[in-house]
Amino acid sequence: MTVATLLRFGLGLALATFAATLSAAAQQPIKLLAGYPPGGGSDAVARALAEKLQAKLGQTVIVENKPGAGGVIAAQALKAAPADGSTLLIASDQLYIAKLTMQVATYDPLVDFAPIAAVNTFDVCLAANAEKIKATSLKDYLALMKSEPGLNSYGVPAPGSLPQFYGYVVGKSAGVPLNSVPYRGAAPMLLDLVSGVLPAAIGPCREVMQHVKDGKVRILATMQKLSWAPDVATFADNGLKMGQPSWLAVYASSQVPSEKRAAVETAIREIMDDVAFRERITTLGFSPKFVSAKDLAAAAQDTITYWGEQIRASGFKPE
Repeated sequence: MTVATLLRFGLGLALATFAATLSAAAQQPIKLLAGYPPGGGSDAVARALAEKLQAKLGQTVIVENKPGAGGVIAAQALKAAPADGSTLLIASDQLYIAKLTMQVATYDPLVDFAPIAAVNTFDVCLAANAEKIKATSLKDYLALMKSEPGLNSYGVPAPGSLPQFYGYVVGKSAGVPLNSVPYRGAAPMLLDLVSGVLPAAIGPCREVMQHVKDGKVRILATMQKLSWAPDVATFADNGLKMGQPSWLAVYASSQVPSEKRAAVETAIREIMDDVAFRERITTLGFSPKFVSAKDLAAAAQDTITYWGEQIRASGFKPE
């Protein structure tokens, strides 16, 4: 074999190896980290989105559940993952609050993570046990709290979660001290609310929908108008500033190249134009809404600014 032939052979082998490497990288599975256990509404959104992303990106997309610490464990996993775009995170706006309320949150959400796009908003409600609390409005509820302070406890899905500070803002506005009762998840909180162990609770509206229809729970205020409970006034209707509605969004490491993040954002924007996908999100109790990376970054900063002020004013100490 001549030298020229050897050179051509070597060059061909190198090109083939390089092409194979590129092909393998393109086919590398994407992990979509989710900070909640399988089976819930947010998990269902993650799986629906993963299915659509897989088709759009031409890569396998796997949901990997990492529940615990209000989503902090999943966020920490994203921070530790290679910044090559192979790991993404789907999380709520709690991502930005955890740093202010949990010592275990060692990440900086504005530095370590880059928003890609939001896929929905979800409503948060102040709900009451219909037997224990006879009030039918937020105004009546607060008046009742003044006359019967023994009923002023409200459950929240997790210690240091946003609903805890919703309750702080509600109580502060009316000069009524409300006492939060933190739970480890919405499920045990709702069990106590429906049974009457807990007089009231603040959490995702979709979790109480069936109990409202059964007459066991009454919604007193919401973040947004509910299509299935249109007569319920929002916190804003009651003159309360409660920040922006909560959202579920996809994030990447801030070290992932911008073009890779932009490709996922474009895919999500196209997915959100899919009527069937939007209907699927709606049936899960969410409001489908695409928010761009740029707008999401602005919303995140507003969230940190507003709720940071409320958390500090409440005297809450990170646990």
